[in-house]
Amino acid sequence: MTKKKHIDFQMVMASSVHDMKNSLSMLLQSFEDWHGRNPASDPVEAKALSGMHYEAARLQTNLLQLLSLYRLDLKTLPMQIEEHFVLDLLEEQVAHNQVLLDNLNIEIVLDCDPDFVWYVDSHLLGGVINNVLVNASRYTKDKVLISAREENGGLNIRIDDNGPGYPKAMLDQAKPATRGVDFLSNSSNLGLYFCQEIASLHQNKGREGCITLSNDSSLGGSRFEIWLP
Repeated sequence: MTKKKHIDFQMVMASSVHDMKNSLSMLLQSFEDWHGRNPASDPVEAKALSGMHYEAARLQTNLLQLLSLYRLDLKTLPMQIEEHFVLDLLEEQVAHNQVLLDNLNIEIVLDCDPDFVWYVDSHLLGGVINNVLVNASRYTKDKVLISAREENGGLNIRIDDNGPGYPKAMLDQAKPATRGVDFLSNSSNLGLYFCQEIASLHQNKGREGCITLSNDSSLGGSRFEIWLP
């Protein structure tokens, strides 16, 4: 009797997620190209298309996070710390989401010295900023402020919006004592867990990165902060 071959479901799932992520990226690009040629003139239609675009962008972000966390668990997540102009990194993520932001009529304000540089993994940090920016686009009223500066010997990036603020449960999950939470039990936990893990990968002289959430936004809504040594 032939022994049944064992199926590595982790590998199957990772491969499937990778394929879905690529297909979704192509779908989003096609949507943005089409929308650029055929902008919606009816407000109801425009709102519906914006909602579809947001959900697709959020799904793409979640798939990227799943792949990164899978590779992190296997200790195969590539990490390359190099010197980068912080403003360039921020502008890249805004440009990546420009169509979504325009569809939702959201104003983005960047506050960062153009000559400010820091040593980071631009791909991983970009993923964190992208995650927060996509979420902020859903909950802000019409404005997001992204600021970056040196603070306490590290890089501090703040993303403020003028929405209703974070719910208490999400603020509690961001506290250091609760970082072991089962992030699959709630739709908001995956992104939070991802941001925490990426921040902690940035280490220097015995210090590691961290994130904080608050409702202390200078715009009156929520504030996300990431600090990297």
